[in-house]
Amino acid sequence: MSKSKGSGSGYAVGHGKPPKHTQFKPGQSGNPKGKPKGKLPTMTLISKQLEAKLTVTIGGQPKQMTRREALITALIRDALQGNERARRQVFDLLLLMEASASAEPQTATSTEEDSALIEAYLKRHAAAPATKKSTKRID
Repeated sequence: MSKSKGSGSGYAVGHGKPPKHTQFKPGQSGNPKGKPKGKLPTMTLISKQLEAKLTVTIGGQPKQMTRREALITALIRDALQGNERARRQVFDLLLLMEASASAEPQTATSTEEDSALIEAYLKRHAAAPATKKSTKRID
């Protein structure tokens, strides 16, 4: 094996042993800038911003609420004050909420055909006797 240039310590340079002058110094990282941070998805950013708290004055009283609550409160207030666009938006939201509430949840129900298939399966497999495997011990 060859020795590193200029070192009289007898350090062998080879596979898995780079020259001393190219090795990382103690406390030095191999990736000083690190991995770049990824971008957050837009929905995450929006949700994060909407959940931030703020203080709103309602009826002369300060009240703490999320930005989401403040937006909905302002939308309903505008609708009640006669803003036609706000009224339409509130009405559309109501229709959407009613439609999702009235949608029947998908539940698994067994029909007569399903029951017949299950019974036929059980009869078929119950008719065949279960065979026991013998275990022999070999010493």
